[in-house]
Amino acid sequence: MRGLARGPLRKRVRPGAVAGLVERGAVGVRDLATDRRALLAATGWAAANWLLDVAVVVVLASTIGAGTPLTGVLLAYIVAQLAASVPLTPGGVGIVETAMVGALVGAGAPAAAATVTVLGWRLVSHWLPIVVGLALLPGLRNHAGQPTDPRTT
Repeated sequence: MRGLARGPLRKRVRPGAVAGLVERGAVGVRDLATDRRALLAATGWAAANWLLDVAVVVVLASTIGAGTPLTGVLLAYIVAQLAASVPLTPGGVGIVETAMVGALVGAGAPAAAATVTVLGWRLVSHWLPIVVGLALLPGLRNHAGQPTDPRTT
């Protein structure tokens, strides 16, 4: 366990605390798998997340004008999600956009309309949450300046 953290992280990472967090996560997954109600709620929220994400693409595609055919939006979204699962860049930046624009153009959208649709969607779904998170980050800092004990959270 001592060789786990090297360099400057050695002073900040406590193997016992990490092991406790991993164990707590495993217990949470096990509890979720055995609690049908919580599993249904989690599945519902995940489905709502995907449907609302597709709705953003549909709204953007329909406002572009002479643009993207709505029949290809769902296929393009699925292609983008598959491309995002390839871990070549953080968050699939560049890969998702290219794959989705290609799918929309393949479905009959003009290249300019497809590009604007995809870049607008990525602005809302990828970049905006990052900016909001960075703006809220200072509020998450521990006021005492001491690391938070993971066993108490």
